[in-house]
Amino acid sequence: MKVVLFFFLFQFCFYSNEKNDLREIESALDLYFSSWSKANMIEYKNLFHDSAMIQFDSGFEIKTEFLEEFIVGQIYAHKTSLSKMTEIPINKKIQIESGKAQAIVRWKLTSENREQMGYDYFTFVKIKNKWKIVHLIFHNDK
Repeated sequence: MKVVLFFFLFQFCFYSNEKNDLREIESALDLYFSSWSKANMIEYKNLFHDSAMIQFDSGFEIKTEFLEEFIVGQIYAHKTSLSKMTEIPINKKIQIESGKAQAIVRWKLTSENREQMGYDYFTFVKIKNKWKIVHLIFHNDK
C-alpha cells in the first residue's frame, strides 16, 4: 500500500512540475512577443541567458549574433521603423525534458501596411528556477 501511495504522489508531483514548467514557458513566450512589440528591450533582453546565440535563417545563409549585438539591432529596428511594429504568436508547440525546453512558435509581424509571417525556434534552459532562452533561430516566410 505504501509503495502504491508513493507512486501516485511521485506521479502527481512530476505532473504538477511539468504543468508549472509549461505555464512558465508559455508565459516567457508571451512576454517575449509583448515586450518586443512594446519595444521594451530591457524586459526583452532579460528573457535571454547572457551567452545566448541568436541566428537568422534566410533560406540561403545563416547569420549568427550573440545577445548584445542582437539587442542593439532590435533597438535600431524599432527606432528606424516608420510605424509601430507588432509581433504576435499564432501558435506554439512546446516540449520540456530535464530542465530544458524547445518551443516552435508561428508568428505574425505587422507594421502599418506590411505583414510578415515566420517561425521562431527557441531552446530554453532552467537556471536557478528561471527559464532563459539560450538559443533562438528566426525564419521568415518567403
